[in-house]
Amino acid sequence: RPALRLIGAVEEENPAGRELETVSFAPFVAAYKKGETLPTLSVPETVRPAIEKSAIETWGKPPVTITLRECDHAPYRNSNVEEWLKLAKWLQDQGEAVVILRDTAFADMPLDGFQIYPPASQNLLIRAGLYSIAKCNLFVANGPATLAFFMDRPFLMFNELREEAMYWANTEAGWRHF
Repeated sequence: RPALRLIGAVEEENPAGRELETVSFAPFVAAYKKGETLPTLSVPETVRPAIEKSAIETWGKPPVTITLRECDHAPYRNSNVEEWLKLAKWLQDQGEAVVILRDTAFADMPLDGFQIYPPASQNLLIRAGLYSIAKCNLFVANGPATLAFFMDRPFLMFNELREEAMYWANTEAGWRHF
């Protein structure tokens, strides 16, 4: 429901529209290849200016975001937090402002020496607002990464492909399907 505001939609009791029978992005790729305009997400004007102001006051410039996946379901898909923190430290050493968005269940748990931003971990509109002003957004394959697919901001998503993966989307065949 919160995502409806990102596409300018309103909730209706009996909605009409396109329903997809897949969770893959293949229909979007096919539409793009046909020359169709792809949907984009827009952060409401009531949110974005406040996020920009907060970012400048907090970090002095647009940050690089690192979004962690730390779920108790399918933990083999989780972020390697130790490695992400090494990258965060390296980015800080290069002069970047880095903000780490923890999984919602861990939103308020600090990461020693690193800036977290719990409101973005707990509120989709704030998360999208932060992504919309970030210098770059970094992800593993997770739900929040899909926001970046439909925004006009730089992002990198890392997904380890393994044929023996328990999750089909982490195989080469699964990745090609998407």
